[in-house]
Amino acid sequence: MIRQDRDQTPRRQIMGQRHAGLQDDAIARDRSLPQGNGVIDAQTRRWQRHDMLAIGPEQCPAIVRTELREGVTAQYLVEDSGRLAAGDRVLVQAASGGVGRLLTQMATALGTEVHALASTPPKRQQARSNGANAVYGHDDWVAQVRQATGDGVDLVYDSIGTMLHDSLAALRPGGRVVIFGKAGGMPPAIDPLVPMEQSKGVVGGGLWTYLNGAESRQSRADRLFAALRAGA
Repeated sequence: MIRQDRDQTPRRQIMGQRHAGLQDDAIARDRSLPQGNGVIDAQTRRWQRHDMLAIGPEQCPAIVRTELREGVTAQYLVEDSGRLAAGDRVLVQAASGGVGRLLTQMATALGTEVHALASTPPKRQQARSNGANAVYGHDDWVAQVRQATGDGVDLVYDSIGTMLHDSLAALRPGGRVVIFGKAGGMPPAIDPLVPMEQSKGVVGGGLWTYLNGAESRQSRADRLFAALRAGA
């Protein structure tokens, strides 16, 4: 079994979606996974094969290992769905949440201009402390973004869902919305002619497209931990 170490107290992990901890000697009999190694998993399964786990480096504290799911989500959104580059203007919704916070930090580390959307003053302050260049509340944020940027942002990371029309309105011509959640509810239907006429796009981002095997899990976990150790 896998022992959870979020609070540094070894205990047996109840099966669920996320696991992070130290390896039991029952698993360590397989020499590919030495006893005491940090192991991490972000599966939605009732059971898990040990060869599908990613091994977390000892240099990363336990609290970082527990953020694997949020971290690799932010990672594929930056690298794959968004393909961010220095100089891009990007807007992050729910910027103080688990994924939003890491998106803000990773995008900032790449040299992008980050615009952050958050619902309360403390959350907006947190987004700014994570590197956001500008922060907005939910009132009239599209107009504020367009005023700040001139013609809109290059990319919107939409995790709210219900704001899809506003996300499109905040884009410059040629920009894209990456929708990866529906925290506020189901996204509204859009007329495909609207983004066509405005030269804008909507793409999806799904975690399990990228975490599709042991090799991809290990590679992404390694890159994530390297980025976190480097301060991203």
